[in-house]
Amino acid sequence: MKLDLQSEQESILELLMSKSFGSPFLYLPEKLKVGKDLKLEQEAADLAWVNDDFAMLFYMKSGKASLRAKIEKNLKEALKYKNRWNRDLPNLNFRGTNRFGDKIECKYSDMKKLVYLSVVSDECGILPINTDHWSSKEIYLNIPEGLIRIVADFSGSMIDMLFIIDQFINFFPYKMMSKQKGYQELVLLAHQYFSISLQKLKINNFEDGFFMQAMHKYLDCLKMPHTTVGMTQNSESRREIARVFGDLMLLEFMDLTSFSFETIQRSNPPNFTHWVVGKIKSYYHSFVVCTVNFAADKGFKDSIDKALEAAKGKDGEPDSVLLVYGDMAGINDYRIPISIMLPRVRDSRPSHGHILFKSIAESFLT
Repeated sequence: MKLDLQSEQESILELLMSKSFGSPFLYLPEKLKVGKDLKLEQEAADLAWVNDDFAMLFYMKSGKASLRAKIEKNLKEALKYKNRWNRDLPNLNFRGTNRFGDKIECKYSDMKKLVYLSVVSDECGILPINTDHWSSKEIYLNIPEGLIRIVADFSGSMIDMLFIIDQFINFFPYKMMSKQKGYQELVLLAHQYFSISLQKLKINNFEDGFFMQAMHKYLDCLKMPHTTVGMTQNSESRREIARVFGDLMLLEFMDLTSFSFETIQRSNPPNFTHWVVGKIKSYYHSFVVCTVNFAADKGFKDSIDKALEAAKGKDGEPDSVLLVYGDMAGINDYRIPISIMLPRVRDSRPSHGHILFKSIAESFLT
């Protein structure tokens, strides 16, 4: 299903989500029925990204109006919707549909973190807007369209975007910068961040680079509900896969790719004469990578048993994503995982989005 996007700016955001982690979380909001006879319509936002109790609502403006005018118009639209949504009335709940036809409905009281983003065509820095209208679970930011383009170019995610926003407003004197200077510094920061992330792939020679590129390409599919992962028909499966891989920054994703590559190389591919189990902990999720050889009966069982044990947390319950690589009598591409197992119970710690939200929100107080 293709989202019916109404403007060039909305198409840019759709491009970001179609290339990045979390495509199932991009929703085209339904119009609200308001007024005494519920015949009037109001747009909740231009687009929204919703992942459980975390949402980002996008309000977009382009044209010849001044930057201040665009920001104020977006702010007015965001406040108008927020003041209706927070009544928690059934007809005012957020409703939306994603590109796969999956529908969502959210009560305001169920949301723990809300980011209202004003997206403008101007070349400017990031501007936090602090007003008395927002509760402690809400922040309002203005960002340039150019930031979305950069993140899309590098197949980044909403987590990458939040990380860049957090770095900019916490470590740059943006309040003293001119509009143009703020944009220049933001672009430089974004490019530096993605450059460092890409350097995480430890490529020693052309052969290793080709091998790792193939591994990365497949793992990259896991952040999108693609038919190659065989989970596109079930909305819960799509959401769960995207939830795990969509909560990773690109930097962490590159770490996982390198770690998986090194684990395979230690197993003496393509024969996989040794089995290896390793565990890597990212900023939020933990991953266990193991290698197996189906022809080695005892080695296969030992490897899987060790991997399942490594995937357990302190409470004895699985808390890690398990990726299994290996040889199936030469009939498979061993650069692609044979199996991916997700923990049944989610980690109780806050996600990247929640952590970055807290850091950004605290900057409003300084």
